[in-house]
Amino acid sequence: MKILLAMILLVAIAGALEVEECHVDCPKGSHGGCVKVDQECYCSCRENADDAKKDILQTLRHLKASPEFQEQVRSFLSDHNELRETTLTDPVSKKQFTLSLKTIR
Repeated sequence: MKILLAMILLVAIAGALEVEECHVDCPKGSHGGCVKVDQECYCSCRENADDAKKDILQTLRHLKASPEFQEQVRSFLSDHNELRETTLTDPVSKKQFTLSLKTIR
């Protein structure tokens, strides 16, 4: 078994400390994706980029992002297998979400 790489490693960092950076350290050859909103950071490591993208979308659903925003992000991610930190605003809630997706080489 590949050390639970197929499982979602979802990390939530919250509390009194403000989260300035939101990134994940994954094993080589895997894909890491993160969603930052307010003072929380949610990240995962997956074997392929499509699963990492699904984790990002699942996190947005969990955070109650609007369906319109989720669809916007789904469309945006379909064109990217890597993504530097990109901040997008949910048009309904006006919350800002910072997304990132990277391949660990």
